[in-house]
Amino acid sequence: MKPTLLAIVSLSFLISLGISQRPDQKTSENRRLNPIDETEKWQYPYEAPAKRKQKLLDALDKFKEPVSIDDLIDKLGSPDRVEDLKTQTKPLSHFESGFMAGNKDNFSFRCVWFVRKASKSPGLSDSWLAAYVDKDEKTVSAMHHNWLK
Repeated sequence: MKPTLLAIVSLSFLISLGISQRPDQKTSENRRLNPIDETEKWQYPYEAPAKRKQKLLDALDKFKEPVSIDDLIDKLGSPDRVEDLKTQTKPLSHFESGFMAGNKDNFSFRCVWFVRKASKSPGLSDSWLAAYVDKDEKTVSAMHHNWLK
């Protein structure tokens, strides 16, 4: 009788832990990406601190194989723009537009960190790092930049 009671109490405790976890709490599996555009609130021209540029350069230089989007966000901070690639996206550059035209169906989201942005409109002189998240919504398998180096 005691082992059954112990099992019921233990099971009840574990269930209560699972129920009490908030859905917005970060989990080890992955954080949910949602479209955002912080650049809409900026005053222009925008220039990020040199430290941020260096973080982006380091991430780009170390990128040799796919990486978790969670790990990338942990290293770089929240992206300035997250775009759901199933909907309309804002072009970043001519090169990037060509890449997207040929690969849009391979990715679920595009995360962008800006270092320099002249205006709300896309500009050839904007400086940014873009990470392309695979359909699994967990893995970054491609990164591009504009005027980082």
